[in-house]
Amino acid sequence: MSSAKAMHSAFLYHAIQAGLDMGIVNAGMLEVYEEIPKDLLALVEDVLLNRRPDSTERLVKFAESIKQKDKTEVEEDEWRKGTVEER
Repeated sequence: MSSAKAMHSAFLYHAIQAGLDMGIVNAGMLEVYEEIPKDLLALVEDVLLNRRPDSTERLVKFAESIKQKDKTEVEEDEWRKGTVEER
């Protein structure tokens, strides 16, 4: 799960709790609040609710570690190596 989707979902959750009753959202950018991993949720809520002075740095560090894990070599399919006619 991306930190951006987690942030959007947590923001919307807390906004509704604070009284938001109407809004326009991109449903593709939302996750179910209860399904956000707890470690990520804590970092996101620290930023949204301004709970820690170093919250932004901690979230950025976490996001970079996820980005590094997600980087994998993409193997080129054999069929792509041929010409258009061969495909």
